[in-house]
Amino acid sequence: MDISSNPAIASSVQPSEPSKFLKTDPETLESLVKVNRGEGRYTQAEWAPYSKLAGEAQIGMTSASEKMRELYTGVQNDLLKKAPDLMEKDWDFSVDSKGELVIIEERDKLSDIEKMTLKDILEDNGVGDAMNKLADHIINWGVGMRGPEEIADFGGLERYDINKENFKDIIFGRELMLNMKIDSHTKLTDKQMVEHAGTASRSRLAQWNAIGSYNEGKQPAANLISSQIMMRAVEKY
Repeated sequence: MDISSNPAIASSVQPSEPSKFLKTDPETLESLVKVNRGEGRYTQAEWAPYSKLAGEAQIGMTSASEKMRELYTGVQNDLLKKAPDLMEKDWDFSVDSKGELVIIEERDKLSDIEKMTLKDILEDNGVGDAMNKLADHIINWGVGMRGPEEIADFGGLERYDINKENFKDIIFGRELMLNMKIDSHTKLTDKQMVEHAGTASRSRLAQWNAIGSYNEGKQPAANLISSQIMMRAVEKY
């Protein structure tokens, strides 16, 4: 496969916690994309751009998720002010093949006005752009890991087919946002501060306590992405 039309998006941000599927150790990554599936048919030089693509994408997945979670607090604050009922309804979002936000109805039926409200708030807070970056990283990771032969290692996450056309049916943004661990760069809403720290104070201690409480039962972004892929994607490679 020619990867020139599917460039990696480089990132200098290191992931906070590596997933068991998305290893960050360079030697481990290199061993995963070895030519043991077609030994001698592709040189190390031919594999190099794929290894680079996979390495940059795995870092990008975590950094894009963390950035989107920072932005998502703005979404929650706007919903509390403009449409608090939507905070309690079951919905999600993703992006389609054109990069447009898609609102997904779960157990609750949404009106056209509610869908438009959600789209506007998500876009206004930069979540649409962040979701598109995440999509690029996830798709690029699979391309890089499969290499020039487009073959996945046995049991590897890269065996699942994820592309621009089906991404919206596989990766759900709100599900990711509400279940991932957050770091000190992510602010909680006043309501969440009271719930998790007993105060709306923004002191360093209060925020530290709130984040610790909030993260109980939450998972790193990479693990959640892996779970969504295994739950909704189809094995192809």
